[in-house]
Amino acid sequence: NNPWIIGTAVTSAPFSGNSAYISNNGVANAYTDINNSSNFFWRDVTVPAGETAITLSFNWICQGESTWDNWQVFYAPTTVVPTGSTTHPGSGATNVPAGIAGATWLGNGNLQGTVQTATIYLPASLAGTTFRLIFHWKNDSGGTQPPASIDNISLISRAPGTFTSIVTGNWN
Repeated sequence: NNPWIIGTAVTSAPFSGNSAYISNNGVANAYTDINNSSNFFWRDVTVPAGETAITLSFNWICQGESTWDNWQVFYAPTTVVPTGSTTHPGSGATNVPAGIAGATWLGNGNLQGTVQTATIYLPASLAGTTFRLIFHWKNDSGGTQPPASIDNISLISRAPGTFTSIVTGNWN
């Protein structure tokens, strides 16, 4: 029910070309809101040792429904193999679905009919490791079109910088 697909249905700038989106027919960015679903797409990522400043960013659109119909993003060991389901994993923004037990929540979004930009800072402990970055869509019965659309995914790591602050003025 309501799987992620790669296609060109979403054209709101800065979306362009292919993006990942939920589709109930393999073409349109639409979902059948009476069919419970929990679906994933993912990629394994290696962050070089010492690059502890890790930033994930992407553009997204998603109406959905409160904490029932939304996208979520997680990281997990590469041994976690996402398994889709027709069982809704329950209300809540941070709950980990059974299909990715062992994953850690990073962020979520919904209730936005215009393009948004997510910027998520990953834990420094992921430096020097390979992990699975997992995007999730969940919906129950009810909700508002459109479902999740995600594009322009960027994951950047770098060594931490040194910052010097110069402060003037009255401190009291």
